[in-house]
Amino acid sequence: MQKQLYLLFLTLTCLSAQAQITFEKGYIIDSLGVKTECFIRNNEWKSNPTRFQYKLSETGEAKWASVKDVREFSVYNTFRFISQTVLIDRSSEDMNQLSEESAPDFKEETLFLEMLMEGKANLYKYEDGSLLRFFFNKDGGTIQQLVFKSYFVSATASAQNNAFRQQLEEQLTCKDLSKENFQQLSYARNELMRVFRAYNTCEGFEPVVFEKSNKKMSVHLLVRPRLNISSFELENSSSSYRGAQMSSKPAFGFGLQAEFVLPYNKGKWALLAEPVFQYFSGESSRKSSSVLNTDVITSVNYKSVEAQVGLRHYFMLNEQAALFLNAAHILDISFASSVVVEQSNGQNRNELKVDGRRNWGIGAGFRYKNKFSAELRYQTPRDIVGSYLLWNSSYKTSSLVLGYRLL
Repeated sequence: MQKQLYLLFLTLTCLSAQAQITFEKGYIIDSLGVKTECFIRNNEWKSNPTRFQYKLSETGEAKWASVKDVREFSVYNTFRFISQTVLIDRSSEDMNQLSEESAPDFKEETLFLEMLMEGKANLYKYEDGSLLRFFFNKDGGTIQQLVFKSYFVSATASAQNNAFRQQLEEQLTCKDLSKENFQQLSYARNELMRVFRAYNTCEGFEPVVFEKSNKKMSVHLLVRPRLNISSFELENSSSSYRGAQMSSKPAFGFGLQAEFVLPYNKGKWALLAEPVFQYFSGESSRKSSSVLNTDVITSVNYKSVEAQVGLRHYFMLNEQAALFLNAAHILDISFASSVVVEQSNGQNRNELKVDGRRNWGIGAGFRYKNKFSAELRYQTPRDIVGSYLLWNSSYKTSSLVLGYRLL
């Protein structure tokens, strides 16, 4: 089955390059200010992009444009990005990397800023991994960063520079906003949007709000029966025991998977958590190399629950079908299991305790109608008698996994 899985991975790699890509109606404004209607690939970026793909027609060739090529690009009623050279502070908010300086460390960069609200005062967002910065301007003026920075005041204590509150209090002055509206303001999208909306409305402007679809992480629950094909090898490095090799007949296993679909990049990424019950039994016999007319019999009875945590990526073919690849880290928890090595004359018997071990699993598959799935999965070998100094084992499993979504 390992060979079939490898071939499936190659097939998916080829197909993913040809999979259906969604380009949505929008426009670009080039560096000379010329506006062109086009179709833009909407990746629902988590981090602000540095480049994007577009087509001049639905069937046209896909082209790339970067932050240096265009002034602005937008998908109608969905998002709008503008290219701007700004001063940005990239100071970390990670407690292990905080600065001892309260003042922002500004550097000049040309970025795609995402417009959140347009009016007399405009609000923009820039996100890059864990970095989140908001920018604003008023009456078409220079775009400035709203200053927020955490910093150390001692080896064990930190504080925050909340200068953005003073910036907004000075700039967004109107009868509907008082000092109290800014004093406890959080450096968060929704709270800043609320203040900018109030200011623009107060000034007689109907603000244009660019709201991404308010997606949240969705959770799916799938039952996943499987057909396992496993093998087991055992060796002892200090005796005349020549080892054992065995393969099982196909055995059934069962898993219950929770899939957490992330709310960006068109739902192509998901986190996985799955407990899986599996078992293996087998027996191997060979002539003893040290005792005449005696066989050495190795028997395995192995049951466990695998706690699998992983990541999945989908390649969308159309609205009903998708290919996927996933990888998982596996913690194996064995129970009522043993490996026994004994001579047929009953004079020598070793019963080895089976321990839970960690390993990895990779899989490739197909999903249909967001309901049914089939996957080929391979697990890296694990040593289930690893607590013994002289004994070594290798347990391998490949599986055909079927899935049915309950929720």
